[in-house]
Amino acid sequence: MSVTEAKTEDAAGESGQEGQGPVGLKRFLPLALLAGLATVAWSLGLKDYLTFEALREHRALLLQFVEHQAALAVLVFILAYAVSPAARPPC
Repeated sequence: MSVTEAKTEDAAGESGQEGQGPVGLKRFLPLALLAGLATVAWSLGLKDYLTFEALREHRALLLQFVEHQAALAVLVFILAYAVSPAARPPC
């Protein structure tokens, strides 16, 4: 095999022509994961607990938690702030 033939084969392999099947499925893995998490959350009834009404009902408890565990409250806020946009599917 000559050097030119070897370069041609390498270029064909790098162009993405081979193995498109698994790569195409990997693209949908995050979407499938989000759909699965949403289904689990819905089936467990988390939609009933994550409401503004629930926040109003537990306001005193949440304020007490922040007062006594300030560092942990900040870490929970940062985690929620970072995860919420990451969990949103792209437009």
